[in-house]
Amino acid sequence: MTRTRAILPALAVLGCLLLPSALARADDAPAAPAPQTPAAAPTAQTPTAPAAPAPAAAPANTPADAPAAPTSPASADAPAGDAPAAPPAADAGPPKAGELTEAKGQVRAKRGADPERTLVQGNPVYAEDDLATGPEDKGRVTFADGSSLDIGPDSRVLLADFVYDPANLDASKQAIRMAKGMFRYVSGKVVQNDPARLRLESPLAVIGIRGTTLDHKIVTEIKTVKGVKTETVKDELHALRATKQSQVVVDQHGLKTVLTKPDQAVFLRPQLPGSVRALTDQEKAEFATIPPTPAPFDPRPGRGGFVGGGS
Repeated sequence: MTRTRAILPALAVLGCLLLPSALARADDAPAAPAPQTPAAAPTAQTPTAPAAPAPAAAPANTPADAPAAPTSPASADAPAGDAPAAPPAADAGPPKAGELTEAKGQVRAKRGADPERTLVQGNPVYAEDDLATGPEDKGRVTFADGSSLDIGPDSRVLLADFVYDPANLDASKQAIRMAKGMFRYVSGKVVQNDPARLRLESPLAVIGIRGTTLDHKIVTEIKTVKGVKTETVKDELHALRATKQSQVVVDQHGLKTVLTKPDQAVFLRPQLPGSVRALTDQEKAEFATIPPTPAPFDPRPGRGGFVGGGS
């Protein structure tokens, strides 16, 4: 106890001696960290650490670009969009001219290199269609402008051109080329104000009409020249059947014949001028067989097989 008491004053004195130096050291040690540059460094690093996530955000943008990649295919779809547009271009072809409104037997249609089509009533016909019938076939084509073409048996005709725009008749036109057989044509709105919009052709002539009904007969024959069989035109008959105070001009390579009265006809042969005459009863009866439905002026078979008179 006496020693402890003796030591305590000594320790107190020693503590007084050591405390200032310890405090001085403590002041020196914090003095080094005092600038707290490390603390500032963490502060600077704290943005740097978020900067590291910034690359992570960049990957997030990459997926955003990934949808953009499909978007660019979408723009690539624009050519694909052109690709769908291409089929219409391929299928664009000539416009619809009308339809087969009556038929007996078969009417065949062919356009260019396309496969031949067999038409039934209600089927469309197009500009540039080449129509043909067999010995027992006939049909009626009704065009969009109201005109019509009856095609008799064993006949062939090309619908060379047809455009009808009710809002712009100046842009409308019609061209028909009869090759062989019998036909009845009734004009429509295409030629209502301008006959020049219609071009009705046969192998020997060009026929101009307005507001009329015409019958046509084109007779062909087979000739053999140097062992090769060729179908040539033997003669043609073009007749005015009904008219609304109009006329028909038959132009045979510059030689023009004008028909002004119903049942007046012009008879044509190759390399010979045409001759105008009235239709015979036999010719009227033959023309009456052209349409699927006879016209009011067509003769009807009477008793005993005579033409005319009705039943």
